[in-house]
Amino acid sequence: MFDRKKIGMHVVAAVIFMLTIFSVYFYFYLSEGYMTTRNTDATVQLLFFRYFLHEQFLHGDFFWSWKYGLGGDVFANFSYYYSTSVFFLLTLFLKLDTLKDVLALNTIISALKLFCAMMFMYALLQYNKRSYTASIVGAMIYGGSSFFAGYSNRFDFMAEAFVWLPLLILSYDRLVDQGKKGLFIFAVFVVIITNFYFGFMSSVYLNIYAVFKYFLASSSYSFKSFVKYYITLIKYYIVGFLLSAFAFIPTVYAFLHAGRFDKEYDIPLFYTNIFYHNVVYNFFYPYSASQTLGMSIVGLIAILLSVLYIKQKEMLIRVCLLLFMIGLYFFPYAYSFFNGLSAMQPRWIYMLIFTCGMVAAYAIDYDKKGSKVRTVYLLLLLLGFLWYTTYVPSPKELPNDGVEIVFFVIVLIAFLLRFQLKKAVFFACVTVVAIGSIGYNNFMMFTQDLGDVLAQKESTLQTFSGSGYDSETDQEVINYITQRDDSFYRVMWNQINKENIPLYYNYHGFSSYQSLIPDNVHSFFKETYNIAQMDSPSRYSNLDQRLYLETALMNKYYIVKSGDAFQPYGFTLLKELNGYKIYKNDYFLPVGFMYNQAVSTNQFNELNEVQKDQLMLKAAVVEKQGNLPQFDLKKLKSKQLFEGMENVKLENIDKNGDVYTARDNAVMRIPLTTKETGSGETILKMTFKNLTTGSLNLVINGRNFEKRSVNNIYSYPKDSYAFNIQNAQRNGGITIGLSPGQYEFDDMEVLFNSYKNYAASVDELKQSALQHVKYEENSLQGDIHAKKAGMLFLSVPYSKGWHLKVDGKDAEFEQVNGTFIGVRVPKGNHEISMKYTTPYFKESLTVSLATAAAIGIVFFVKRRRKDSNAIAENEVA
Repeated sequence: MFDRKKIGMHVVAAVIFMLTIFSVYFYFYLSEGYMTTRNTDATVQLLFFRYFLHEQFLHGDFFWSWKYGLGGDVFANFSYYYSTSVFFLLTLFLKLDTLKDVLALNTIISALKLFCAMMFMYALLQYNKRSYTASIVGAMIYGGSSFFAGYSNRFDFMAEAFVWLPLLILSYDRLVDQGKKGLFIFAVFVVIITNFYFGFMSSVYLNIYAVFKYFLASSSYSFKSFVKYYITLIKYYIVGFLLSAFAFIPTVYAFLHAGRFDKEYDIPLFYTNIFYHNVVYNFFYPYSASQTLGMSIVGLIAILLSVLYIKQKEMLIRVCLLLFMIGLYFFPYAYSFFNGLSAMQPRWIYMLIFTCGMVAAYAIDYDKKGSKVRTVYLLLLLLGFLWYTTYVPSPKELPNDGVEIVFFVIVLIAFLLRFQLKKAVFFACVTVVAIGSIGYNNFMMFTQDLGDVLAQKESTLQTFSGSGYDSETDQEVINYITQRDDSFYRVMWNQINKENIPLYYNYHGFSSYQSLIPDNVHSFFKETYNIAQMDSPSRYSNLDQRLYLETALMNKYYIVKSGDAFQPYGFTLLKELNGYKIYKNDYFLPVGFMYNQAVSTNQFNELNEVQKDQLMLKAAVVEKQGNLPQFDLKKLKSKQLFEGMENVKLENIDKNGDVYTARDNAVMRIPLTTKETGSGETILKMTFKNLTTGSLNLVINGRNFEKRSVNNIYSYPKDSYAFNIQNAQRNGGITIGLSPGQYEFDDMEVLFNSYKNYAASVDELKQSALQHVKYEENSLQGDIHAKKAGMLFLSVPYSKGWHLKVDGKDAEFEQVNGTFIGVRVPKGNHEISMKYTTPYFKESLTVSLATAAAIGIVFFVKRRRKDSNAIAENEVA
């Protein structure tokens, strides 16, 4: 039978949680704006990803897309974000036509996550026999933190870890207390498939919690009993882990092959004193951004009350768990550990907030009337809090920040009078104050992130109607190209303002901003060919107008702003539209063409940037040449126009050895006395380091380049750079403006790359280019006529996920030119076809299905055995 009273109480709890959610998002009720920070990763990465993956998955394209950078894996490379997210998959049933449609979902999906997080926390506390009041307040403390809403606003995919942690701990409690395994296996499965990164964090917390749970669940302690206890956790965790293999293994493979890098980070033993001075503000006020918990002020009193009752075993153990987690909060190395022993990141703090909410609930229940020191202790808390907020300056002045003091006083009085008040009155008081303080914290947090509530709607509409978003004028430009030409090609959008717009505008470009960019693609831009890029480990954008590379990678169209003086060489102007000029490449090369000669990787590494660019239209760069003839490197023509630092003219710069200290209006001037006639590219090569703690800026012939501090976690660790300088010789030299700071310059060199032999090189490659090209999102095919045996180069990023066939037979392929696919083919006519599946997806899916089958078999056998035993007992009876 249903217990109507209990069901009614759960319904009331759900209503209270919905009121809490309304208070969290009250800012957006007033503003009617979108829930997202503007011009941050939320809108230049995540917004595009959600739209892109929605379209991909709806069309059954799960593994590869040509719109992602130069082409890339979809399932594994985006699993860090959304591709295996439960809440993202729920949105597949919705119709999303524009980015604004995606934005409109932000508040709804965030509210759904928050509701689920609080309900799971409530269920956990109810399972552990906490009172109704304690269960609701504990869930509100956990879910109502501004830390959760902040991540929903800035990095919504990270907020999902909030949802699953209480379910994971609930399932583990049931496993230990009742031996029930199913929910635990499911929770492990969901935690890992949702996000391997947060799966790691939550799994670490599970193990920490399990240690403390051992002392709660056992009456006597021994090493042997602990090992036996812990084996249960490991055993069923492994089952859940194997069930998640289809998502975990391909994702980890993608992560290990992503363009990240090892970098030494300066991690202090302790924070500065100001961090510890502000700790109360960080826990219960919406002040500093990254390490602010922003929990309800009710939690402060409840947690502090817990110390009165630590003589109780359960209270003592849970408080020790909380103290352990708070200790991690104070310890900088914890931030590095939870970030994979990398740079410090506060993303793990959701586990501390969870522990606070749980301990607060226990403290409310353990609070007893008979405590002799309770009244004095509460009054001392009141005085201590008032002293702290009076004499410790707040990190940031916020409107009406005295309201938190009022909330604190009200709820403390409620606790003082708790046992004189009716339970319903006390319950109403703490829940109303909790909702109020949660609403205030989150309103202030959103105000800091997004600005004044009244200006929010106008600001968001203006931003997301502009270039790179739902701009009809920009979309008309790209539609002009795609509607008149449905063949396979790439488009170079000059001075692109959003690296991920190909994902939305539905074209094949040369840019991406993503954390799991494959290493070979990332290296192509910043290492192999040293193409000028933003100083970032997660971005690449275009080819710095280096024509040889653009043509080799099937650039067919150029989009240039009408006011831009740049005009691509060898291109014909097709149309001027909406403030843009659209050019078509007269020397277009398709996705594949034959190389009949090769050079080794070692030989390639000895070449300069100009020679490397020219080689792209001449010969393959391979690890083993095999039967490919050696290319004569003397045919690569590179002219040096300037070298060294001696003749560089300095203005407002002090030089001490290789160290250059730039003052205001500092300038370096490189004179180009050696002239080169004819069309071509002037390449400036620089080797320099940033010796300043902050970022430095260079302005090279009017072009900005930022070099971040070496200590910046998002700086790319390289010292050598090459820049294509427009009109350098016409201007008589190169001018480099330096922002104030210290630089270390080792070398300067200016090279000239002539276009004299460009057309002839392209014409030769066209004779053996891939014909009748057909493509879909995860496949490609075409015909080739090889005049002689050689290497078929495909401007497709190399990945083990490709399955390539020549004339219907499986063919081995290799990585050429450092990044792309090459397949050796004999002389004659050949049919080429290739299809992509995420590496190790099939193998890992087999593991998951086998695990699911094994679970089903075990369940069936146990059920049959149980039924047989029941029948036998009835027969005996």
